[in-house]
Amino acid sequence: MKSLFSFRLYREGLHRQRLGGVVAAIVMLISLNNPITSLVTYWMVGDTGMVDTIALTPTHLISPLCLLMPYAVACSAAAYSFMLQRNACDFYDALPYRRLSIYFNFLLGALTWIVGIAVVCFGLRCLFYSLCPHFVYDLGDAILALVSAVASCLFVFACSTLAYTCAGNKVSYIAIFGIFFLDARVVASAWLDTIGEVAPHFDVSASPLVVLSWDYFLPWSLLNSAVDIITDKGVVLNPVAISYYFITALGLMILGGLAYVKRPGTTPRNPATSPQMQHLWRMLVTLPFAVQVASGILLHTNDFLEGDLWTFSLAVLLPLVATIGAYFLYELFSAGKLRQIKSLLLHLLWMLVPMVVFALSVLITKWIV
Repeated sequence: MKSLFSFRLYREGLHRQRLGGVVAAIVMLISLNNPITSLVTYWMVGDTGMVDTIALTPTHLISPLCLLMPYAVACSAAAYSFMLQRNACDFYDALPYRRLSIYFNFLLGALTWIVGIAVVCFGLRCLFYSLCPHFVYDLGDAILALVSAVASCLFVFACSTLAYTCAGNKVSYIAIFGIFFLDARVVASAWLDTIGEVAPHFDVSASPLVVLSWDYFLPWSLLNSAVDIITDKGVVLNPVAISYYFITALGLMILGGLAYVKRPGTTPRNPATSPQMQHLWRMLVTLPFAVQVASGILLHTNDFLEGDLWTFSLAVLLPLVATIGAYFLYELFSAGKLRQIKSLLLHLLWMLVPMVVFALSVLITKWIV
């Protein structure tokens, strides 16, 4: 058995990312078109004094980095998609390396490509703009924007990586990736919206959950930065939000390593690592719809009592149907068929737990404030 770090495995991890890394690097170089054109124009025309100084926002400097988020998913696939193939799993288990060592060195290889491309692209954009006196920018905010972009990419990569270690096929991988990527934001946003309606005097912006809301969702803000480079609404420069996503990404990567170490060798034949985990994923897939049911009941009970059944039905029954539908559809597509229908129906009753917890948390908060 080898130690945790192995240069040979690390080199293999870098090699697995080679094609995607080269493509991503070329795309990033193409994104330098604007600063290079500005610089060449300045050199050819010179300083005539006719051009006003242009203040660049952080968004101008990091907007191309949004393209690294799909690349982060590709990096994760290049490193860990073998976990969905039984023969590939057997091959890596036969190597004279611990599973944790394989996971760790492939992780280092992927992070080297992601962070390296981001830093080099950002550095070149800053350099080219700096050489043209007509452009000015705040270096501190620019570096914070870079950190925000890197945190976004690492979070996406970590969600994908952990999903590979927990899934047994492509369908369950996609569903589990969505769970880690979206569930917390959907639930937190639903809670904040609900408490804001039932307790208008509650200061939503002061809640710790605001860091989980869409306003501070770094991947979404980075995507916006490529679309909205005028008003600079896209980039989140909040240090608390950036720290949260860095810490979350690190935690998900650690969980991914632990999940891979404990992962049964028969997982590629099943939708999840165990029946208990499959039940957990079914619950989490339906969680965003379930909290909408609880939110609808809290917000539209008066409509029901006043006889406005149409509004109440739209707010409660539609999310309830979506909850049941998502529950069975996930089981059907991930497992290939519906088995033990009676057991599935009994397990579905567990969705009442998050509904009740959601409703009680809102009512208790309203009562306290």
